[in-house]
Amino acid sequence: MPKISVIIPVYNVEAYLSECLDSVINQTFKDIEIICVNDGSTDNSLDILRTYAEKDPRIKVINQTNQGLSAARNTGIKKACGEYISFIDSDDFINVNLYETLSKYFPAEMICFNAQAFGDNFIPEKLQKTLKCRQNGWQKVSDKLIFKTNVHAWNKLFKTEIIKNNNIKFPEGLYFEDFVFLWDYMLKIKTAYYLADSNNYYYYRQRSTSIMNNCSSRSIDHLYVWHNLYERLKTQDVLKYHKHSIIKLFEMYFKLAYRLSDNSNRNLITETAKKYAEEINYKDFECLQTNIINNSSKENLWQKVFSLKNKEKFGLQHKIITILGIKFAYAPAAKKIKFPDNCQDIVINNLKELTYKYKRIAVFASFSSNGRISDRVIYYLKGLKQICDAIIFVADSPIIPDEVDKITDLVIFAQFKRHNEYDFGSYKYGVQFAQNNKLLNNIEELILCNDSCYGPVYPFDNVFSEMKNKECDFWGLSSDIIEKEHVQSFFYVFKRNIFSNPKFLGFVNNIKHQRNVAGIIKKYEAGFTHYLTKLGYKFCTYIPLEIEENSYDKSINKSTSFPCTLIKKYKYPLIKVKIFDKNTVLLEQSAQKTLDYLEDVNPELYDIICKELNI
Repeated sequence: MPKISVIIPVYNVEAYLSECLDSVINQTFKDIEIICVNDGSTDNSLDILRTYAEKDPRIKVINQTNQGLSAARNTGIKKACGEYISFIDSDDFINVNLYETLSKYFPAEMICFNAQAFGDNFIPEKLQKTLKCRQNGWQKVSDKLIFKTNVHAWNKLFKTEIIKNNNIKFPEGLYFEDFVFLWDYMLKIKTAYYLADSNNYYYYRQRSTSIMNNCSSRSIDHLYVWHNLYERLKTQDVLKYHKHSIIKLFEMYFKLAYRLSDNSNRNLITETAKKYAEEINYKDFECLQTNIINNSSKENLWQKVFSLKNKEKFGLQHKIITILGIKFAYAPAAKKIKFPDNCQDIVINNLKELTYKYKRIAVFASFSSNGRISDRVIYYLKGLKQICDAIIFVADSPIIPDEVDKITDLVIFAQFKRHNEYDFGSYKYGVQFAQNNKLLNNIEELILCNDSCYGPVYPFDNVFSEMKNKECDFWGLSSDIIEKEHVQSFFYVFKRNIFSNPKFLGFVNNIKHQRNVAGIIKKYEAGFTHYLTKLGYKFCTYIPLEIEENSYDKSINKSTSFPCTLIKKYKYPLIKVKIFDKNTVLLEQSAQKTLDYLEDVNPELYDIICKELNI
């Protein structure tokens, strides 16, 4: 019995087939069988296969009528005799050392490895991409890992007995068939090995005639894939925590289906998605639909740039395509936000004589797309009020007038107006109000914070007591690195010697609109710390960077979430909203651990989060 069965579906690839076969038969690992399934080719592909089979007895040629990629792979699975199965598309090729390298990790149930894209002449060289493993070494298969693993079948090695014993197949007649196969497989295994070294072992060709460049007619399949996964996970215990996760998954696939479609089937996609939304009790479908439709034109333009089948036909040169590619891939236009019709620009001024018990004021930056003030913002403001003499509230959004009463007893000033300068713009206007009203003259500490967090989990007193005797001019709760370390901007504390400096005020007053969040982070979040340190000021953080590095789940970007470890061990006061947001599928274990702990130590905040997440 061979160790590895290599399954190669073949359909009209005479131009590429020899390159593919040569890369397999020349493997340094020889214990393989090569199963080539000719799926009704009308060119010379079958003749090429038979010629190679005559020279190498390891090659088995199966000829069948055209049934599609999935059917060809399923045929290969039936004929496979090896302990492992490897899938290779017939227009791709592999590194000559691939199977020898993978053999070091037998008896792994699944081995994943890196891949490199390359293309026909229509794809500029700079648009080529590398598919990298995000983790390295042995991994316990969990719901988190299932969603984190890239879905391609060809950059993995599978156990044959697991596939056959569980009757795992590629769904026939469906685009994006790899999704379903991989999820079915991963739900049946316990561990996997991820080979995240610097080598690319698989080279996949992006052709102008490929599925991914002609998927508009089958974009509805994205919704089928979502529903397929949903039905599978319902029978497992994977969804015991998170309705929120399945909702985010639904949002993702609906967006993909709509954006990859053309006008001819968008009504069908919408109606199908609406039925699914009702099944999972998704309450914001109309809002989701509106946002997708409003942004579809930009996505379609992006799609056109990257799906050009013939650059000569369109009269476009390589340089132009590259420029457009960068523009639309990495610097998309900002999404236009539609606020409710009854939203208004409102300013309230409750300025009164302050007692300055704490010698501290806070500027709180906020944003609301629905014109309402959330319960988590109210809870946060109440926590701030316990350590501050005054709170200045600045929202980068208008407000429904009836909502204003929620904060009138909590703040001395509030501005609700779309300035489009993100949180730093709100910081600017808040500091300007404090300066103009001479509030900075009577305090020792200035806090700048925003609504990107839930909290406080614990009273802020704990943190301020800890930081009181630190030798620094400004501090934050945590830091990140862009070129060099900087304080993260969701919670700043500046001492008098720094905010009384005209250069500090000059930096703040010169904050301007940036095209996107990335620009804000680079110029203002990282730039603020770098600017102040150049002036000779020192900073520190409540959680030093080295502690963060050791405390984080390595699969999670420390700039977007604070796992339960930090909250438990260091009484970390805040939980980033993003831990429950867009990447929930990847973060659900950390999110659930945090919620479980929060239910015991702060039931009120726990209820607020659950209500907001609809769980």
